[in-house]
Amino acid sequence: MSNLLESFPTLNDSLIEKSGFKINEIKISYMKNNTTRKLELTPIEKNQYFLDDEYGTWAPLDNNLNIDINCTIQDKNVLFNEEYGVANKNSILGIAINYYCRKVNKNISKKIARIDYNENEPKLEFNINLNFENGELADKLGIKFILYVDKSYENNIYANNSGTVLGTYKELEIFIEGKGSLFPIKIIDDVNKPLWYAEFNYIDINEDLFEENNICLYLNKAHKNFKSLNTEGTIITPLMEEIVSEFIALFIEDAISKENVENICNAEYEEERLIGNVAKYWIKFLNIGVNEFKDILFSVKNAIDTLID
Repeated sequence: MSNLLESFPTLNDSLIEKSGFKINEIKISYMKNNTTRKLELTPIEKNQYFLDDEYGTWAPLDNNLNIDINCTIQDKNVLFNEEYGVANKNSILGIAINYYCRKVNKNISKKIARIDYNENEPKLEFNINLNFENGELADKLGIKFILYVDKSYENNIYANNSGTVLGTYKELEIFIEGKGSLFPIKIIDDVNKPLWYAEFNYIDINEDLFEENNICLYLNKAHKNFKSLNTEGTIITPLMEEIVSEFIALFIEDAISKENVENICNAEYEEERLIGNVAKYWIKFLNIGVNEFKDILFSVKNAIDTLID
């Protein structure tokens, strides 16, 4: 936050660095059949992540979501420094988080930790826990780590009003749909269909979204080998790994048949869930060779083997 328009000192990049704010760990999970399953954050850009489910079963409409975050401020006392701090030593500051999901009109702030000056205890460690029921989230979740004034004694330099926001330590964006899951998967029950098959119904990778009506992997529970997929378990079976690899390879082949691969990889997509953006992500993230289908499949299998191991 810039202090050009403020009449009091605010949190800036230099003070953030001096105080040593750090997110130590983020754990994300959900419940499936009374079992806790972990989700992973895959980095996209700075402070932006995809929410990845290696089992391919988590969906925001059907499943809950738990987020546990552990943070440290290495030296909170610098916030009270007379030369470059944001409060006097008698004041009390606080850490709050603001989490929001615009697609469902969710915007909530809550206090997390109290910060006071203490020469003997400069370090502050705190935990954040967020719980969401199924259907509470869509598209993407934003999380801001905010520094604010809790209590202040009247002065002519620093912010005096309780609740005054002094700045944002960090802001994260977690994409929870589209690329957030590996890809849309639907379970069917049809004795006349194979164990699995793919459908690609999109027309323009630069306009159509990466969602079930445009792209989907179908798994058939009526097939005799369906149990070998272990769709409700916590381990990816070799057969499921093969299906995932072939599906990704088919998707990449289909995408580059509709658009030149250089155009895909060099484009700047405004909408994160566009099919072209998903193709770009997988091509770069898995380092996929795109000369022929056999090259695509070979590089995808290599990458998937590494990720699962």
